[in-house]
Order: sequence, then C-alpha cells, then structure tokens
Amino acid sequence: MHEALAPNLVGLMGDTAANVGATGLAKIMLDIQNYHASPVEAAEIARDAGVGHLLYYHIVPPLILPGMDAAFLEGVEEIYPDYTLGEDGTAFSLPAGSKEIIQTSQGL
Repeated sequence: MHEALAPNLVGLMGDTAANVGATGLAKIMLDIQNYHASPVEAAEIARDAGVGHLLYYHIVPPLILPGMDAAFLEGVEEIYPDYTLGEDGTAFSLPAGSKEIIQTSQGL
C-alpha cells in the first residue's frame, strides 16, 4: 500500500490557481509535492521491494473525471504493472501461509 500524488495533475491545478489569482492555493499545490511520492516513484519502490501487488491509496488529486486515472498512472505500467487504484471499499484477502493476493472488492 502506498500513497501517491500525480505531479502532472497537481501542477496543472497549481498553474490554474495562480492564473486566477489564488496564490495561497497555488502555493499549497506546489508545497504538497514535496512530501508525497509520485505514482511512478511508488511503482519503483514496489518493484525494488519485490512486493506482490501495489495498492495506491490517498490518491492526490482525487480522480473524479473520466481519463484522470490514465493521467495519474502515466509511466507506471512500464515499471510495475501489478497495481490497483484504491477507492473506498477496495478490499483484498491475504490467505495465511500463502503468497496469494486476492482482490475481494473493487470499491463502491
């Protein structure tokens, strides 16, 4: 499980905030990039750690529009293709004594 922030999407949000004079929001959009991993960085960590599956949670920004998931995940597939974008209700089962990872719910 890893949190992730898409700098490409948050950067667009920050640029838009700056363009409309919302300087406080623009600063926040810049600052939050310093303490979150990008989706690609999380994929690299999962690959290097040899995990069985990567679950993204605490996704920034929220992926509320069609196509945002593709922009969020840009570059991830080539690094670590075994992942799930978590959302409320996503659940997995990890049977004892096994390396099996079973997704039991895709979310709400």
